[in-house]
Amino acid sequence: MSGKNLDQGEENLKKYLEVEPSDERPSFVFAPMLLGHIYKMQEKKDLAKSEYEKALELDHEFEQAKKAVRES
Repeated sequence: MSGKNLDQGEENLKKYLEVEPSDERPSFVFAPMLLGHIYKMQEKKDLAKSEYEKALELDHEFEQAKKAVRES
């Protein structure tokens, strides 16, 4: 979120999304949301919107994702 190490953040989030979901890990809904923020900071608006939409598919009531989709 600092705008630093965006490439590393993107890589780590993509790896996280490849792992089998588990009750011991944070919800997957936040990973595409964060990935969308990274893409937004990189000015990759289409990719950002796509990730926000993925987060919304995982949780239809995720207000942050709804707002991000509207604003993208």
